[in-house]
Amino acid sequence: MLHRVHRNEIEIAILAFFMLVGIPLQAAQPKDSGAVQVITNGQARASIVIGQGANQAYRYAATELQRYFRVLSGTTVEIIPDSQVSSRPKREALIFVGGPAVNSLVAPLAKKLDLNLHTLKSAGYVLRTGRIKDHPSIVVAGRNGVSADHGVYDLVRRW
Repeated sequence: MLHRVHRNEIEIAILAFFMLVGIPLQAAQPKDSGAVQVITNGQARASIVIGQGANQAYRYAATELQRYFRVLSGTTVEIIPDSQVSSRPKREALIFVGGPAVNSLVAPLAKKLDLNLHTLKSAGYVLRTGRIKDHPSIVVAGRNGVSADHGVYDLVRRW
């Protein structure tokens, strides 16, 4: 007898696969600057930020992060362009997908957040926490959009 599989079951199975596979190729450990609240009591407490210069691969990584938050919590975390950050409440956390090359708000803090992406292998990425524009923030940055996507899956796995 065939069992009908629902989309959520497939998504959870995919997430479980990524959790079992482990960290892809090279991942710099996150530098902890405190907990960043993403979802609390079914309410989004964060936004996903994508830079104006982000290509399709970075945009895909952001939508994957949004999708997994929704699958795991039932809550949609909004994706916003970096130009809208100043209009967000200061208590709202920000998750930046992409490093200094594609996100203008991350660039000035690259050194402080230790975002030395040039030392990473082609699929390497970093996860960093800190404060950007007075917001608690997470930066998921890689050498390119594909490696940032790897970082997104690692962030979901850790969440």
